[in-house]
Order: sequence, then structure tokens, then C-alpha cells
Amino acid sequence: MDYNEYRAQRKTELAKNIPYLNNKWIIQYLYEYLVEVNVHDGEENIALNFFEHHLRDNQLAFILLSEFLLNEDYGGSDSQLGAAVILRKMDRSTLKANRELVLMVQKNEVYWKRPCNENDDLKWLND
Repeated sequence: MDYNEYRAQRKTELAKNIPYLNNKWIIQYLYEYLVEVNVHDGEENIALNFFEHHLRDNQLAFILLSEFLLNEDYGGSDSQLGAAVILRKMDRSTLKANRELVLMVQKNEVYWKRPCNENDDLKWLND
């Protein structure tokens, strides 16, 4: 199977396994979408497009922070990188609703895991 066939098959699999169904997040499918966030092959990214519709979802932010970024089982995986990318795109009110977790992740020594840039003024989290 060549790369183009693989990518076509991957997109089909992702389209069938939507990580959000009946107002509930499905972690194993969410994992696959988070990994896909990091794929830059010059085509439209199905995962990034999907997450654009969930950037105000407090439950998603909670899951990304607690289940992926603070879970050492995923340590260094592409799913953690994808979770950090999506968190950086999320609405501030959504991050504020998960303030304690955001602050915990923000202390991580690995800079790319932090949902905010290290030079950002985080006063807005307390407003």
C-alpha cells in the first residue's frame, strides 16, 4: 500500500469513528483524532476540521487536560501533542472552566504540553 492509499484509508476510518456521539466523548476514537491533528500532508486535515466545532466544549477541554496531558500513559505520544494543539485553539472561557487543570499542565517542564505560551499573562484565568 502506498502513502496515498494509506491516507485515503485513514480518512475513511476516521470518518467512520467520530469521537463524539450522543453528547459523549469516546476516548479511543478521540486518541486517533488527536494523533491525526499532527499530520501535515498538504491536504485538508479531517481532525482539525472536526475540532473546530468543539472549541467551546468544557468537557473536551477537561478530557484533553486530564486524560491526555496529565496522563503519563500517553507520555510523549502524538496524542499529547495533538491535545496541546487543540487546547491552544480553544476559547478562553473553556480553559477558564478548567482553570486548575490548565495551571497544572502549564507547570509542565515540556513546553509544548503547555496550553498557553510561557510568556502569556494568565491573569485572565482568575477573572
